Amino acid sequence: MSNTGFTIGYNYILRDQSLSLATKGLYLVVSSYIGMPEWKLTKDALIKICGTAYAVKKAWKELLAAGYLKHYTARAASGAFIHRYELMQEPSASAPHAFVADADFVSGDCRIVLSGESKRDFTQIPNSILRSKRIPLAVKGLFGVVAHLINIPDFSLNPAGVRVFCMERIKRFSSIWRQLKLTGLLKQHRYPTGEENSFEYQYELLDEPDTEAPYLVNHHTDGSVSSERTIDDYIAHASAKLKRLFGINGSQPLRKRRKNAVRKSSGLTKNTPPMPHDERIKDIRAQIDADTLELHYAQGNVEMAVEALAELKYEKDIKIKNNDIPLEDRQAVVARVARPNISHFLSEKENVLARSTQNSVAYCRTVLYDYLVQQQAKDDAQPQQSDIIPLWEEIWLKQKEEIKKRRKAEEAKQSEQSTSAPVNA
Repeated sequence: MSNTGFTIGYNYILRDQSLSLATKGLYLVVSSYIGMPEWKLTKDALIKICGTAYAVKKAWKELLAAGYLKHYTARAASGAFIHRYELMQEPSASAPHAFVADADFVSGDCRIVLSGESKRDFTQIPNSILRSKRIPLAVKGLFGVVAHLINIPDFSLNPAGVRVFCMERIKRFSSIWRQLKLTGLLKQHRYPTGEENSFEYQYELLDEPDTEAPYLVNHHTDGSVSSERTIDDYIAHASAKLKRLFGINGSQPLRKRRKNAVRKSSGLTKNTPPMPHDERIKDIRAQIDADTLELHYAQGNVEMAVEALAELKYEKDIKIKNNDIPLEDRQAVVARVARPNISHFLSEKENVLARSTQNSVAYCRTVLYDYLVQQQAKDDAQPQQSDIIPLWEEIWLKQKEEIKKRRKAEEAKQSEQSTSAPVNA
């Protein structure tokens, strides 16, 4: 089966913010096989192309639930059940499963259903990418989204702008964005803007993976160019590191047993089951009143701060500037955080957060933790609120003191006048 040519990827689903990138990738993969009579649409066939069964089954359910995939069951002349599918250009509200009397398709067992004038709203995606067994579903979906966006006039490509069209949170999206670069499909060029620690980025989206070239090239003001190691070198180095850690056959090498240092727990995390990620985010959003913050600050920055606080509060092992910060210490810092703290942080550090382009949550986590520690140290050094006299009370006390002085002066004057006055015989 040839992997040459292009597939028409309809832009409606690529812009749908309610779908995961893996689901968009599965939609594009199925689209690339429509019309091939020798190919049967089954989950087993998709798993052989797309990798893990879990990713395929989850994306399949999401396509059905969203109305982009319709599954029809009918009886053949022999009495056996046959299955037919429709891939919708735009989602349909009709039931995802149905039994029909006639399910005779002209070619194959799946067809595309177009939506009027919208049928011209599409992006061409190379079949070599969609049918590659080495590229994950989510990366195929992200490739389709980026390919669509770069065709929009005057669209400035950046990770934050792309994430607007995706349902993934920052941490998951950053991982897929990095995978897209490591597959050799996205090349990044960094140029200095002339201002200190300020850069602009240009991107190249390739139709074929190129792992022999680096994914990041730095252009300097003097015209010179430097780059990271090639993708092949990066993967080879990572593979060698894993072999050193776990051995060639994947088993972890035996180590000398020795007594480890014991540290008493404060009781904050003892025997506490791990909290699910969604619950962590919900807890932090409620603590800092994130809904109110999003009315005044960029939603991406607020979400980044929420993710950073959740990791600081719940992750077992975290390093800040190459130093291991105990979980108890981080939880004590986060426990004192409220909406005003994050509001001041977002106001003061907006330009600093804008510099982060790679692992934005980890960068925000470091900056936020340093900021909170410094601010809480300043608060502790200041007198408590109960020791500070309010301004109105200070003015009132001064007025009372002046009244007392005037009364004493008047009493002294009257006393002098009474003693100096002549006594009548």
